[in-house]
Amino acid sequence: TKIAEEMGFHILCDGYHGFKVSDFIDHIEELCEKNQARGVVFVLDTLKKFTDLMDKRKVSRWNEVMRRFVAKGGTLIALAHVNKNPGADGRSVYAGTSDSLDDADCGYVLDVVGTDDEAKTKVVEFENRKRRGNVVNRVSYSFSIEDGLSYQELLASVTPVDEMELLAVKQSEEIKSDAEIIEAVIACIRDGINTKMRLRDAGRDRIGCSRRSAIRVIEKYAGSDPTVHRWTYAVGGRGAQVFSVLEPDTPPEDPAGGQI
Repeated sequence: TKIAEEMGFHILCDGYHGFKVSDFIDHIEELCEKNQARGVVFVLDTLKKFTDLMDKRKVSRWNEVMRRFVAKGGTLIALAHVNKNPGADGRSVYAGTSDSLDDADCGYVLDVVGTDDEAKTKVVEFENRKRRGNVVNRVSYSFSIEDGLSYQELLASVTPVDEMELLAVKQSEEIKSDAEIIEAVIACIRDGINTKMRLRDAGRDRIGCSRRSAIRVIEKYAGSDPTVHRWTYAVGGRGAQVFSVLEPDTPPEDPAGGQI
């Protein structure tokens, strides 16, 4: 409310001065009929409180009214939810029928990219899923997750994240998510289980990961650069890939003893 007062916008909630959320669509129609929609911006938090996103008939009627409102010069910004489980491609999935997103002029889905527990920050990425104009495809921000922050302090902590910073965050998060499989593969190699197919099966048996996940990690961290890779391999008999742990380079010793 303090932020709203400072920025000059008004907050309405169900029951405030007789306002009913169920009547909101009727108020929008009245604005359109009286040609009072131009320059009006509504932010809805969240959209499912205003219409049943699982009912195609209700969503269709809602979208028709909102389209008239926009045609009269109004703007509607609606926050919505995603499903708890991501899609097959690992991306978040909009919760509800596709109609709301399909009929929108612009739609972004927000995902958490990474969390830095030491710095007490979180990085999020907006990915465009629908656009009818010249808008950016992706944009990222970081913000503080420190305990005890006020809403004003939280808002003030929001900072744009450039592509290089975002790439570093994503790489760090990938390593975190792969850590259990990486440790299992290294342990298997040191136990003498060192061919690709045996490593794949051992990953499934030891930590319960899928064969697909094990193969992905085995291939992802195979190479000759110890700053990036975790193991390397040589081609053995019958074309088998025989893996060995890639140890960090050891500094050479100097003639006087010690290390350079």
